[in-house]
Amino acid sequence: MEMYFPRKAAPPDVLLIRYGDLAFQRQAHSFCIGVKMYLSEQEQTDFSKSENIFIEKGFAPLYNTGYSELLDFNQQHKASLFGLYVFGSEWFASIPDSLQPEIREQIRTLARWNTILLNYHPKRNSLRYRTLNEELDFNYGFTEQFLMMPQDTNQALVKVAEKFGELFMRGMS
Repeated sequence: MEMYFPRKAAPPDVLLIRYGDLAFQRQAHSFCIGVKMYLSEQEQTDFSKSENIFIEKGFAPLYNTGYSELLDFNQQHKASLFGLYVFGSEWFASIPDSLQPEIREQIRTLARWNTILLNYHPKRNSLRYRTLNEELDFNYGFTEQFLMMPQDTNQALVKVAEKFGELFMRGMS
């Protein structure tokens, strides 16, 4: 088996593991990369149906239906933030109108920090809720930032895996 470990200014280091190098008497441990997901109850139900597939691919959905965590972060927290976030359109619509401007600004801040942001916007929501791109005044090709909008959990998984792979190969500067 080959594993690649990123380096900032060079190609990844390669670690070769041979069959004889493995000790079968010891327990094997596996780890998943956490993906922070701000979702409504219904959106969370969508993801929970495919949670095993996320875990098989090495990603652990970390669900949050609230918004207070987003209100609390600032520049000092930048290094400890997750690299990938999924925001549901229905979740955003559930935030009280009085707090939406502040949450919008926090999401824009994450985008400016080059955090990978996905907007889960299933087709059933097309007429009921605005996309986060609309809420944030982001427009592909016209603004520097924009959010990818998977319409189902499989599309979300594909983009999470693809974008994490890019981060991993860049060396997560």
